[in-house]
Formats: sequence, structure tokens, C-alpha cells
Amino acid sequence: MYQGLSSRQAKVLPGNAGVWLFIFVEITTFALFFLTYSVLYRLNGSSFEQYKAVLHLNLGVINTIMLLTSSLFVALAVNKAKIQQNTRVAGYLLLAMICGFVYIGTKFWEWQQLYSIGYTLHTNTFFSFYFFLTLFHWLHVILALIILNNFRSRYQKADPPPSLEGLQSAGSYWHMVDMLWIILFLLIYIV
Repeated sequence: MYQGLSSRQAKVLPGNAGVWLFIFVEITTFALFFLTYSVLYRLNGSSFEQYKAVLHLNLGVINTIMLLTSSLFVALAVNKAKIQQNTRVAGYLLLAMICGFVYIGTKFWEWQQLYSIGYTLHTNTFFSFYFFLTLFHWLHVILALIILNNFRSRYQKADPPPSLEGLQSAGSYWHMVDMLWIILFLLIYIV
């Protein structure tokens, strides 16, 4: 008779269930913003295309590479935490954070460039959404960097090391922020 999977065999999400609920709410919030942007794009396609051409695609690509690379480092940190290589965990988290700071700086520089040629949150519908969505995401990256730094410093001290579940939760949040950037990048820069 089928008994189901034992608790050891059952597949579970990494990290804390409460964090996954928070991630679900965040993804839903961003999805509503993305849907609104898509509807407005459909209604104002030609003007959106005109203003999208002003954006710095190369900077968007750099940011995408930085965030994808940072996700790799976070995944490596979680793997090292599983085998209690705490110094390596701290090192990989530091590398992930460096990539995150490159993203923060690059995005800020891009905003300054747009502002210097007259584009602001109030210019038009496209730039209202561009600045709002990218700033909202940028703030999430900053929060994620604060969380990663907390775990980095705790793993550096490593006496006792933080729980694996906590690091997995932090990693899940970081991956969510990166995934949202990929969607945002595709919506605003590419599609």
C-alpha cells in the first residue's frame, strides 16, 4: 500500500515557510506592476518604443550579468554551508555582495545619465514606470544586500554558525530579486 514519501524523502522548499509567503507576496506585487506596464505598453506602444531607445541597453546587460553572477555565488555559499565551510560561505557571500553593489552603482549612474538629459519620473508614462519599477527593484536589492551582509558577518565569526535554513531563506530572497530583474530587464529594455 502506498504510504507516501517519508519526511526525509519529501521535497521541501529551501528556507523558512514564512519567507516563502513573503516572496510570494513580493512576486505578486511585482506581477501586478508588470501587468500594468504591459497594458500601458499595449496602449502606447509607439511612444514607449521611442523612449525605450533612450535607455542604455549595455548597462541593462551589465546589471543582468552582475545579478546572475551574484546568484551563482549565493548558491555556492549555500552549498558550502551544507558542509560547514564557513570561511568559504562568507567569501562567496562577499562576492555576491560585490556583484550587487556593482548593480546598485550602475543603476544609479544610469538614472543620473537620464536625469541629465531631462528624463525624470514625471516626464511621461514610460519614464514614470521605468523609474518607479527600477527604483522599487533597486530598494529590494539593497534590502537583500543588508540580509546577505548579516549572514556574511555571522558566517565569518562562525561561532556558532547561523542556521542553514536562515541562509537558504536569504538565498531564496536574493534569487527572487534576481529573477524579478530578469523580467524587468526583458520588459523595459528588450520586448
